[in-house]
Amino acid sequence: AESGDATSTSTSTTTSTTQGGRNLRGSTSSRNLSLEPALGKMKQQNSRANMRSLDDGSREPGHELYAAYVRAKAEALALKQRVILQFDFAPNGLQELNLRGNTLGDRGIVLLAGVLEQDRMIRVLDLARTGFGEIGAVALGAAMENMGGLEWLSLEWNLIGSGKGALAIATGLRNSITLKCLDISECSLGDKGGSFIASALTENETLEELDLGSNRLSRETAEVLAYALRKNCTLLSMQLVNNPLGYEGAGQLVKAMMVNTVLNHLNLSKCSFIKASSHGDDVFDENKPSGHYQLQLFMPGQYLIATKLVELWEQQGDTTWRNVKLDGAKMTLHKELHWPQRMPQKGTLVLDFVPNEHRAKNNTQPLSAEDFEELWCSIVHPGVAAAEIGRGADNVDASDEWMLSYAAVLAQGLYFRAAQVAQMVKTMSWSDTRSKLVVMLFGRIHDLDNIAAIEAVLKPVEWTRALEVLGNANTYHPQNLTGSYKLNLSRGIDYMIAMRLRDSYLKQGQMVEGEGVTQTPSSRRPCWRNVKLNFKNLEGEVEFGVGPEHLATFVIPTTGVLALDFVSFLTPREQIPDISLPGFNYLLDLLRQPLRGSSGITMQVIKDINQGTTTYLDQHFKDWKTEKSAPGGGGGSTLFGKVLHKAATMKGALPSAASTSGGGAG
Repeated sequence: AESGDATSTSTSTTTSTTQGGRNLRGSTSSRNLSLEPALGKMKQQNSRANMRSLDDGSREPGHELYAAYVRAKAEALALKQRVILQFDFAPNGLQELNLRGNTLGDRGIVLLAGVLEQDRMIRVLDLARTGFGEIGAVALGAAMENMGGLEWLSLEWNLIGSGKGALAIATGLRNSITLKCLDISECSLGDKGGSFIASALTENETLEELDLGSNRLSRETAEVLAYALRKNCTLLSMQLVNNPLGYEGAGQLVKAMMVNTVLNHLNLSKCSFIKASSHGDDVFDENKPSGHYQLQLFMPGQYLIATKLVELWEQQGDTTWRNVKLDGAKMTLHKELHWPQRMPQKGTLVLDFVPNEHRAKNNTQPLSAEDFEELWCSIVHPGVAAAEIGRGADNVDASDEWMLSYAAVLAQGLYFRAAQVAQMVKTMSWSDTRSKLVVMLFGRIHDLDNIAAIEAVLKPVEWTRALEVLGNANTYHPQNLTGSYKLNLSRGIDYMIAMRLRDSYLKQGQMVEGEGVTQTPSSRRPCWRNVKLNFKNLEGEVEFGVGPEHLATFVIPTTGVLALDFVSFLTPREQIPDISLPGFNYLLDLLRQPLRGSSGITMQVIKDINQGTTTYLDQHFKDWKTEKSAPGGGGGSTLFGKVLHKAATMKGALPSAASTSGGGAG
């Protein structure tokens, strides 16, 4: 339109217009559509009024450009009617229009939107890289609501921004009854504009594919998207490539995918998952909801926070909302208001939220095979069956560091089977990240009995490194829980152990004496004893400990220190062999050492002693014989070398139990 050199070529099947050396094609079934009158009119119109002045100010009476605006609007209306008549004469009219890469600008898009506003034939419209901004986006949003046949729309790489343009596109998406695919990537939406688009998904019932890549979307938009996914039943694929979603935002999306059964493809490649260093006014922590809130309800992200606070009010009672004001007027929240269904979508909501104790049940169920395929395999290595994944798979585009950060997102609220963790380990290439992954997910492994599946895919040095980092946590074994525990609940591994101790207690309390337990636990015979939370007695603890009836309602906090003694009443497994006398003496000797190695290695060495073999030593520590024969017979310079030497030599000549401290009874 700006070049003024448009020509029309007539054919029986296509309409072709050349502008500035670019070729624009649109298929028609019956007749060609001449754009020469339209282009000439646009050129004449541009000479009369600068359409870039069509902002809010120029539309107000008294503005110096108001007369030019009115005149341009009238001429655009006449132009629209003329071109629409040409469409009406083509019963099988234009169905695909590709204007990608042509610098139409806001002026061209405004006029085009006016023409298309009542179109019923165009199914595919490509306006990527056409150089329009907020004004053009507002016009397109209005047209989207009325285009009865539009199914595919690309607005990629245009400066739509985070204001009225994004809101208009979101409104058009919300009201469209035909649109199936929308590409609005690289449009500078930001969190404000992205939240507008995300909130539209709660009402749209046709969209199947959405691309929001490279729009600087972070936690705020991710949380609105997560909320929308819990309600949307049509979206099949969503692209969020190259957005700083953050640790918390991505975690919310993952949780939403566990609820949404329709979405089968979520692309998070090149997204960053950095934990927020501080919380702004629009950040809401469901685990710590207390605080003062001032929420602008027209903002989707803050409207969502208000919705969550209403849901907590419904769960925890009237006393949670205090000092409530809506647009400066005092109010009291009550059921007759029917919030959040009828909560106003604009205005300022101010309140103080004081939560009651939350009694939700902790869930430790592991991911199903289908969910694991969707949340890990299809994202990290799309198109590859889980069984075909090998060490550092060639088709994995993501780096080890990215996969490690994404695994941290999944570990926020999900649990895994040992075989699933093993598969995640196999995807990674670098030794260091493989060990880090095992440490990170150790507290999220549901079936620790099968930990050997993870050890099998690691090199010995990787497995040893992981055990050294885990420290005392790797001594935890679900079949032998009896012991004294001091757990830092803000540490994922310790939190997992606390959860397992609680679940085991409740499970044993439901068993019948003689059928899996030697005795059934009770308030007078508890599993949890000497319990202290943050160095204070746990509420509900009686003389003998914490009864199962109180523990059933106890939600383990995510911070603080939990100390307890656990007594298990589970019947020992018959297949567990007794330790041999040489093995027991070795264990006593090792316990006297000021420093000790990994308990996992200790158990393997004792197993060798019991069987009279050196299998573990030969397989994992091939130099132990060299250490044994070192000058002075000390078994090497390291303590571990000496321990291995001691273990090897004790098999042949060990002191009797009576010669150890504690005597034979020991």
